[in-house]
Amino acid sequence: MMTIFLGFIFIGSALVALGVENLSFWVLIVGRIVYGMGGDSLLVVQWAYITEFFGEDQIGLASVYYRKKNS
Repeated sequence: MMTIFLGFIFIGSALVALGVENLSFWVLIVGRIVYGMGGDSLLVVQWAYITEFFGEDQIGLASVYYRKKNS
């Protein structure tokens, strides 16, 4: 599942780069939308994996570590 959303992020980044290269505003917009769909969905999937992997007594520590690592 994560690879699908990583693909959205990759395609969205490529579209943004293509829009910058060609000075096309609409390609930039579409690239940002695709990138946003992948990035936000990936965040949800990562949180689902964290809550599934760690037990109830460790979930607080895992969430603090995850937020600290990604900030």
